[in-house]
Amino acid sequence: AFSRVKADVASLMLSLAVLAARVQHQLSPGDLAALAMALAATRPPRGRLDDLFRLIARRVAPELGAVSDRDLAGLAWAFGTARAPAPGLYAAVAAEAVARIQSFEFHEPRDVVAMAEGLARGAAAARRFDGAGALFEALALAYGRRRGAYQLSEVAALAGAIFDCRQALEAGRSAGLVATFVATEAAPAAPPSAEGGAAAA
Repeated sequence: AFSRVKADVASLMLSLAVLAARVQHQLSPGDLAALAMALAATRPPRGRLDDLFRLIARRVAPELGAVSDRDLAGLAWAFGTARAPAPGLYAAVAAEAVARIQSFEFHEPRDVVAMAEGLARGAAAARRFDGAGALFEALALAYGRRRGAYQLSEVAALAGAIFDCRQALEAGRSAGLVATFVATEAAPAAPPSAEGGAAAA
């Protein structure tokens, strides 16, 4: 019964994908990000939705500055989970994430981990994409700024993504990133700010 329900859901999502392809010009970048996440969550057979993911990539890539941090991370997760061969989209998402982290944005643990996992899978699908090294260094920096807010499962997921992406990174950058991550883990976590403590109280 469960397999039948799963098949029905997959069939429904494929029908929605066809419909979305027809009306994609009426959808916002956030709508397209939500669609990509929903499609990827069904775990479609590899290659089944490549054309739709390419279409979404072409529409969304020029407008990434208009999407939320959550949708930006969701795009990375969706494309990576679907193993969509979209190196241009991966590179654009990576560049946008790096810019936001450098501006002290994009710092929620959930978003950082989803971005890392998605682009690690994307690197496997696309072999390599521009900006992979800079992106993972920035994610390590984002983690270091708020590492006390991460759950153990999130730390493990982030470390796993770094390991999985090692082949897409230059050897020197990969070694430096791992060293940075380990050094950050060895350092004591920063205490909560007085403002945060007062808020918690």
